[in-house]
Amino acid sequence: MEEAGEALKKANEDLEALENSEATNRELEKAKAKIRIREADKAKACNKYFESVQAEKNTTSIEADISVLEDLEEEDLEQEEQSFTSESLKAIRKRKV
Repeated sequence: MEEAGEALKKANEDLEALENSEATNRELEKAKAKIRIREADKAKACNKYFESVQAEKNTTSIEADISVLEDLEEEDLEQEEQSFTSESLKAIRKRKV
C-alpha cells in the first residue's frame, strides 16, 4: 500500500514539474492518465489491506467463538458426570436399604 502511495506522489510531482515547464498538451494528458492509474492502484492496495485485516478479525472472532463453545461443552460434560455420579450413589444407597 505504501508503494502505491509513493508512486502516486511521484506521478503528481511529475505532473507538477510538467505544468511548470513548457510541456505539450499530450505530455500533460499522459501524466494525468498516469496519476489516474496510480490512484486506482492505491485504491486496490487499500482494499486488499482492509480485506486482509477484516479476514484476520473474522478468524480471531471465530477462534474465540470456538473456544467459548468448547468451554461450555466441557462444563456440560462435567455437569452430566456429576449428575450421573449423584444418581449412581442414590441407586447404591437404595439397594443398601
